[in-house]
Amino acid sequence: MSTLPGSASPGPPSPPAAPRRSLWRHWWKPVLGLFLLIVFILGAAAWYMSTPQFESRVRQALISVLERATGGRVELGSLQWRLRHLEFEAHNLTIHGLEAAGEAPYAHADRIFVRVKILSLFRAKVGLNYLAVDHPQIHLIVYPDGSTNQPHPKVNESANKRSVTDTLLDLAVDRTEVNDGVALINQRAIPFSLSANNLGATIKYVPPPITDASQDR
Repeated sequence: MSTLPGSASPGPPSPPAAPRRSLWRHWWKPVLGLFLLIVFILGAAAWYMSTPQFESRVRQALISVLERATGGRVELGSLQWRLRHLEFEAHNLTIHGLEAAGEAPYAHADRIFVRVKILSLFRAKVGLNYLAVDHPQIHLIVYPDGSTNQPHPKVNESANKRSVTDTLLDLAVDRTEVNDGVALINQRAIPFSLSANNLGATIKYVPPPITDASQDR
């Protein structure tokens, strides 16, 4: 049978396209294994965070931070948290200052409850949505020579050279409640309570001025 002039003869049939399933057939096991590994790691982390060992490590880390910030000896009874609600609760927090043994400590609180809010994920910046302090006690002693039992923060000497003051705490709290507090000033008790919205506080340590006697040493 003759073909018409100018007509092209049909070429060999093209091979069928490889099914897309073949790619998934080779990769589904590694992907599933990676997914199960991630689930296992997250589950193990969640389990470890609920153990007494992890609570003890966090408690000791918090004590170290408070001791460096205040300069006093810190005791903390217990610390619990609920990460789902970003809530933290501490019981029997005590800060010992320069007072003699047997005297009331510089600061104590039966309970401190904090609810945290995330202000920025990119800068890891957080704030306090709610702060409640139950039965706080501040004990300040003024000795005859003018000194007090207030502890001195363990600040870096090089930082003092750069700045006259050192900021210890900078807080902005949406809601603050202080219940049944007592301020002891030379054994004189002054009760106080506080309830406020949008409370801000900045605590700074100002080192004592260098006298001529200290320079001569």
